[in-house]
Amino acid sequence: MEQSDESKNAVNQLIELAGQNVGENATGVQFSSVLFEILSKAGVSPTSGAINVLKAEARQLL
Repeated sequence: MEQSDESKNAVNQLIELAGQNVGENATGVQFSSVLFEILSKAGVSPTSGAINVLKAEARQLL
């Protein structure tokens, strides 16, 4: 599950970065706007690796 740990860490870093870019009194909408802006600039989904691991495990089970 190494890939899922990497994805979890990437998501945590993304949330921290977004939090640093909005004020303490930011709304959820403002936070999500910054979060999506960061994701669009990165061009990569931090969860895509974990999704691929889960798909592979599901294929083995089915």
